[in-house]
Amino acid sequence: MNVSDSILKRRSIRKFQSIPVAKEVLEKLVSLGRLYASAANAQPVRFAIVNKKENCDVVFENLNWAMFLPDFTIEEKSRPTAYILLLSEKEKSSFFEFDAGAAATTVMLAAEEEGLSSCCLKIPRQDEMKKVLGLEGYVPVYAIALGQGAIQSTVIPREESQKYSVDPQGNFIVPKFRTEEVLIWSDCK
Repeated sequence: MNVSDSILKRRSIRKFQSIPVAKEVLEKLVSLGRLYASAANAQPVRFAIVNKKENCDVVFENLNWAMFLPDFTIEEKSRPTAYILLLSEKEKSSFFEFDAGAAATTVMLAAEEEGLSSCCLKIPRQDEMKKVLGLEGYVPVYAIALGQGAIQSTVIPREESQKYSVDPQGNFIVPKFRTEEVLIWSDCK
């Protein structure tokens, strides 16, 4: 799969099959993820792999899923089977947010190439996760949920709202701007 195919295929998936992700694949994703484009080459992002069920449950419970869909639920059998957490050291680098976005995108595209679905979520309840997962000295900022997808996600042209929805089969419908709506030509016409 080439990069364009990974970009076109990768969508945020929120329901997964109960198939574990191999440790070697998770290590490969981190190895590739560490090569993200870093502002000033500061490289402030650290990675934590979570793949034991009891720890995955802790991560799952400390995330907010599908914020635009208040009635959306994820049954236990449809939860991610692994996560890669993006961590900041206690003193957050001024480059962290930029770098975290680049690192998350790199990991998710690499996951797509491995046949895995992903969803990147901000971690709102960091203290509980730090304590249970033994992450003292680090702040878990983002979680990339990983696994074999159990649903699909389809892009449609964005009209009035950015809010995604779910079709009758449980698949996500995600509005995105058209190219001509985001492209601003400068003096290079």
